[in-house]
Amino acid sequence: MVPLTANHKVSRSSPPGPAKGYALEDFASCGNALDYVLLGDYPLADKWLTRSLAWNPKDSESQYYLGRTKYNENRFAEAVSAFEQCLKLDPKNVKAEDNLGLSFAGLGLNEEAATAYQTAIAWQSQLLVKNPGPYIDLGSLFLDENKTDVAISNLFQAVEISPRDSKAHELLGKAYARLDQLRKAQTELEKALDLSPQSTNLHCMLAPVYRKQGLTEKAKLEFDRCAAMHVNRFFAGASLSVKKFKRPRWKRLWRGGKEGQSSSPQRK
Repeated sequence: MVPLTANHKVSRSSPPGPAKGYALEDFASCGNALDYVLLGDYPLADKWLTRSLAWNPKDSESQYYLGRTKYNENRFAEAVSAFEQCLKLDPKNVKAEDNLGLSFAGLGLNEEAATAYQTAIAWQSQLLVKNPGPYIDLGSLFLDENKTDVAISNLFQAVEISPRDSKAHELLGKAYARLDQLRKAQTELEKALDLSPQSTNLHCMLAPVYRKQGLTEKAKLEFDRCAAMHVNRFFAGASLSVKKFKRPRWKRLWRGGKEGQSSSPQRK
């Protein structure tokens, strides 16, 4: 994949194919599809990954990223299909099995999701380097089902595997707060905030934990930060929406005009 830089430009033209003298694997090296995944442009990532897989349906990595793309588009049934195909090509792929579980959860199939997470955990039981993802996702699922004790067990294992994973600390803090173990909740949420200082959610979670312990000043500070970050996010989102709405269609047509066409913008 071509690494993204500050001056990196992603082509929106058709991907090179065998007819232009490229081998099938050259599509992956051009980086278009995965660049779009990194940029969060999931419709275009979907398009390019689907086209890549039409040329090379045995590319397990493209199947995996197609699954991730479908998941981020909330097309969970299609994500399940992509991850299952990835696992046929690359059996015991822990990340694919974990994401299969996430896709099942997106469909509300919690039993199937739990089975997938547990399978991913079993597959890596003998590995020296483990992925914390299945433990985090299983812990999150158990929290949603009010199985707090077993959620803590899985989240604690995630923290042992990856102490700098803010999500694991965040969910542990949520679990301890639910059990009214406020000091432990505070410790975990503060660790998560140190790792992800721009997380609005963490400020909002810490505020009531401080308040319940009588830490009034700290609670007020976190409540204020929570409110301010929500306002900033709202206006940032509104600004982006306005810019997108106001983008003139004629500019796209003009820049893409063919020779012989008028270069004068025509508004419609």
